[in-house]
Amino acid sequence: DLPRSWALIATGGYARGLLCPGSDIDVVLLHPKRAKRAEIRSVAESFWYPIWDAGLKLSPAAHTTKSLLALASDDVATATSLLTVRHLAGDEAPHRAVRSGASEQWHDRPLRWLARLRDATEERWARFGEVSSLLEPDLKDGRGGLRDVDVLEWALATDLTGVVSVLDGALDDLRSSVDVLLAARCELHRFTGRPSNLL
Repeated sequence: DLPRSWALIATGGYARGLLCPGSDIDVVLLHPKRAKRAEIRSVAESFWYPIWDAGLKLSPAAHTTKSLLALASDDVATATSLLTVRHLAGDEAPHRAVRSGASEQWHDRPLRWLARLRDATEERWARFGEVSSLLEPDLKDGRGGLRDVDVLEWALATDLTGVVSVLDGALDDLRSSVDVLLAARCELHRFTGRPSNLL
């Protein structure tokens, strides 16, 4: 149970239903601005500790709708994680406010976000190399890995016609390849017992 005007939402891969055994469970507790710090801590810990005690990897946060959207207004990782939020518990209104606010912020400055996605992607490629050519590729962050599919979806979410026009084909054409990479990453987590993405 959550107090009125509170909500628990899923973000990132958890919201999209794309978790592997070692993936973090990304959640945000949304609380009203008037909530006291002690109350926020008490409500949050009632969720966080049972999950941690069960041995699951939880990446939690607690925010007001306004503070979460303010963070997402200038941070590409937060902004992209909020593009596909999912309601888990509590009041639907804060969830809807985050979902619509995140979408508006993404659409209001699409070229800025595309530039930031490009920069972050190029840095990641330089660090992790090519999935297709390395003997031990990083299935998530390497060039041609799962994160690149996320980046394509985030770029398409800007709704700019120029983004669609530069694609070689429909994003759905990549689904079978994505399924192979995701299955391999899940099995890697199961086999090693660690959240490694290095095959």
